[in-house]
Amino acid sequence: EDIGIRLIKMRKLDGELVMIPAGELRVFGNLSIEFVRIATEIDVSYEQDIDQLTRALTDVAAEWADAHREILLDETPEVQSIVRMTESTIKLRVVARVSPGEQWAAERALLHLIKKRFDERGIEFPFPRRTVYLRNEPEAPSREPLG
Repeated sequence: EDIGIRLIKMRKLDGELVMIPAGELRVFGNLSIEFVRIATEIDVSYEQDIDQLTRALTDVAAEWADAHREILLDETPEVQSIVRMTESTIKLRVVARVSPGEQWAAERALLHLIKKRFDERGIEFPFPRRTVYLRNEPEAPSREPLG
């Protein structure tokens, strides 16, 4: 926002104003020179066929790439099959390099298209769930009411 001799003022994305004394500046890397990488993770359920999901995600990524050639810096996004397994989901990931400043809109458009195409194919997104096992224990003796 402002660079002075003694103080640098920067505003974060959430609106917070950060003030840094010029004497405390250090050399650091710029993460958005030439390109920004988006890595969009998608949660799917264990019941889904992983090969079918990977193919569907690859199709969606290619469709998204065709619609975003002006900001996409790779030929096609990289679809990474299983990148993590949690207690209730399998995570897949789509990675792409885009022009700096375009990453947020690009990722929102990708997520929108994934949801739309997965709905059309009947691919469901999982909800958190737990499996509960009940033990078969003998019933406690009933108590007679006092009185």
